[in-house]
Amino acid sequence: MDILIDGHKIAIQPEDISWEPPEVIARDGAYAPVRGQYWKCRLSIGKPTAPLYHDWQDYYTMILAPGINTHAVWLPHPFSQVFTLYTCYIDSFSVRINTQDCAIPNGVDIELSRLLVL
Repeated sequence: MDILIDGHKIAIQPEDISWEPPEVIARDGAYAPVRGQYWKCRLSIGKPTAPLYHDWQDYYTMILAPGINTHAVWLPHPFSQVFTLYTCYIDSFSVRINTQDCAIPNGVDIELSRLLVL
């Protein structure tokens, strides 16, 4: 299955999906951690072509503006790997640049937040 954002298939599927568990927000009486309920996720996509990168950049800035609206994202669950629909925010869309090769895009990272993983 493919990863979808708001019903649109990502043109190049991520090479890596990394999940960050909820942050520790407090400690209980026995000093055990109390965690928040939301996870974060990073989609790392490798080596987009220049035209594809520009299409993504336009799409991101116009539609997927960071932190403004929630988005429906199909992702594999961090434990079961079963594709699941999550509602989340898109925190950032950052480009990895290869400075040794004429400063061309070497990859793209999309960071998602406020994912409720059950």
